[in-house]
Amino acid sequence: MRRLPIFIVLDVSESMAGEPIKEVRSGLQLLTDALMSDPFALETVHISIIAFAGKAKTIVPLTYILDFEPPELPVGSGTNLTEALHLLMHEIDTNVKKNTPDAKGDWKPLVFILTDGSPNDDYKAAAAQWKMKYGKIATVAVLMGEHSDATALKAVTDNVLVFKDTTKESYRAFFKWVSFSIQTSSKAIGEQGRETPDNFDKIRENMEKDLLAENLPTENNVEFFVIPARCQKNGKPYIVRYVRKGKSKTFVSDGAYPVDESYFEFSGSEKKREINWEKFDGTVPECPYCHATILGFCSCGNALCMTEGHLQNVKCPHCGATSDFGGTVTSIAGGRG
Repeated sequence: MRRLPIFIVLDVSESMAGEPIKEVRSGLQLLTDALMSDPFALETVHISIIAFAGKAKTIVPLTYILDFEPPELPVGSGTNLTEALHLLMHEIDTNVKKNTPDAKGDWKPLVFILTDGSPNDDYKAAAAQWKMKYGKIATVAVLMGEHSDATALKAVTDNVLVFKDTTKESYRAFFKWVSFSIQTSSKAIGEQGRETPDNFDKIRENMEKDLLAENLPTENNVEFFVIPARCQKNGKPYIVRYVRKGKSKTFVSDGAYPVDESYFEFSGSEKKREINWEKFDGTVPECPYCHATILGFCSCGNALCMTEGHLQNVKCPHCGATSDFGGTVTSIAGGRG
């Protein structure tokens, strides 16, 4: 059977933690339900999920739609587009069957890339390699929210969509459009035995136009600062996220979100930066596990939650050392988010 390979490349950086990750997984379920009710899709569609933050990993290898289940999605530090593109190219080279003198290979893949921010790596060489070697593969890159620079996505493909906001409706509209695109391709294969042309001139059709930005943004208007921490009581990891918008000089608390141990597998080696505490709004979101509202910093350089009245003889869940806390913090170290 000739397969129609679908590769969905998802940004799982720290800015996606919380509701965005939940909406992506809900969108994958919506996509799955739509394709499983389509007789043409059932004949050919195979889906692979690649997740990337500071590192990239194939979460779901190329899987027949009837066997596909939306996966739990990790969160990691950093947004390394080079890692994502290199893994995508490897997956295509390794798992998409090519034509031989004796048999037809798979149909040409469809690729969808979803991110809510700009990469923090030097992506230009990888993007150029993708365009040169894989430029004939139908590729759509989607930026959720007008607050980030879309220049990197434009370097990967000419087919770039920008949603104005990161609302539930935006994510739902995107995955509805993905399912429509896949169904259109599988129908052409089933009825006519040919692929749909790689033409996205009408890419905005079948999508709520009021959700889309008219122009591609070329600057970042939102800056995240993220502090990885562990709960003092159970040792589980979480992240504390702050955000600075537009021309504001202040980082405002944006919540604390639980992550699992895979967070460290998906995080890059980007050096932490230090910012003066005076540039923050002074609030600390409570630990998502024990609801403690104080953030302490061990001499090992890592953060942990603490409660008022229990600042002495505290055992660090990172290094195991016991220390007394309560001093004034002048600066904190974290990542870009």
